[in-house]
Amino acid sequence: MPLRRRNLFALIILTLGFPLLVFTNACQESSMAPENTDASDGEITVQELSSGTYSIWSYKLLKLSKSGYDDTYVQYFPPTSGARPGLLYTMPYGGITWSQNTLDNTWAARTSSSTPAFFSDLNGPNYNASTSKQISYYRVTPDLGSALVIPYLMNNVGVAISYGRFYSGGSIENDLKDTLLALEFLSQQTNIDSTRLGIYGASLGGFQAIYAAAAANARYRPLAGVAQSPLSDVEKFVRNDKETFPASGLSAGKVATYHDFYEPYIRRILQTALTLPSVSTAGYTNIKQSFLVNKLKTPFLVIHDEWDSIIPISHSQSLGSLVPSMISKFWYTQTTAINLEASSFTHNLDNPAWKTWATNMLAESYLLGRILPASTVSYYVYYSYSDMDDFMISLYTQQGAGKNMAAAAERLMDLCDSRIILVDYNSASNGIPNAAGRDVVAAFLNSYWNTSLTGVNVKSYLQANGLPPH
Repeated sequence: MPLRRRNLFALIILTLGFPLLVFTNACQESSMAPENTDASDGEITVQELSSGTYSIWSYKLLKLSKSGYDDTYVQYFPPTSGARPGLLYTMPYGGITWSQNTLDNTWAARTSSSTPAFFSDLNGPNYNASTSKQISYYRVTPDLGSALVIPYLMNNVGVAISYGRFYSGGSIENDLKDTLLALEFLSQQTNIDSTRLGIYGASLGGFQAIYAAAAANARYRPLAGVAQSPLSDVEKFVRNDKETFPASGLSAGKVATYHDFYEPYIRRILQTALTLPSVSTAGYTNIKQSFLVNKLKTPFLVIHDEWDSIIPISHSQSLGSLVPSMISKFWYTQTTAINLEASSFTHNLDNPAWKTWATNMLAESYLLGRILPASTVSYYVYYSYSDMDDFMISLYTQQGAGKNMAAAAERLMDLCDSRIILVDYNSASNGIPNAAGRDVVAAFLNSYWNTSLTGVNVKSYLQANGLPPH
């Protein structure tokens, strides 16, 4: 389920020209000890393994330990001043080499590439060399992790990247507890306003983000979250493999291919302490969507593509129906239904390529607009002018095909926050100047919908009317 982010890494690093990572070797107890820990929760022990600087941003590489939890590994970027918002960025798959853990070093010896490749799931639960299927692994160095969160660092948001290390085995419950521990840690740090936390995750990371937000203590419950193509219902995920795909009319070969892809995930699901049966409604109480009805109190933006062949968009649609007050949405719509027989395994959020930057732009504007204090005069959102052009053309085309575009209008309204400054990631080569988000949105609407909107009135227009008529 990992999203292919390597193009994003390359674009950020090459176009912004940030210097290489600078390491200092250290292994000591961190001075960032928890400050507000409830004794009944147990105390977090923080060990600083190393530290570094990426461009102007310093970070620490940490091991978090707490009774009842496995060790959790976090790359933490403290804000430079004041009581600032914090963001937890989930990274379920990426391999790390700085943990001082033999298992991580063993996996790192398999490849130094940031491009995903498949390897035997040697450390997975109940691994069987004859029947267990391969998993995706790729290396995420601290500078690549840093590159992903630049838009938040630019706005002086404190960021913690939580590395879930899927390859290390464990269970889906371990993944969730890793996220909760990292979230609690973030809330306790100096210069972090624990009432202004955000959380982000994609695919399995989307599961971690949504369910951690629902399970979190009120002291560190996120104020807002974004989940891309999330695994939002574990029972439905298992039923896809056991029931839905076999009965769908797919060829036996395609059903077998799906099973091979799902198999490592299902072993981790069945390994959880919740003692889940292979298919049973009763066994999924805390990790199915019905659990979220009364528990999810964090508003989320959920982004999903209708041609997602890994986690059907119907999962996110049902989530939105169950907790409509907590779920804002954006669906990448298609003019034809997905052909699972012909489709590769993809969330389809990088096809075409402009979707990558459009998706990040929507995520940043949603999160930053909600976790930054109202007193913030301005804040930066990264985008690509050319990719936004393709994005707006897509909206125009889908509207013309009769698709419901109400959610698209809401996401454009996020970009019309009067505080947003859009920064083109490639401005050094294309000369695109920084511009107010609302002015850019108005200009694109005027260009394709033949309106006469301005930055002053575009948000109120979208709020009252939605997208202009085709």
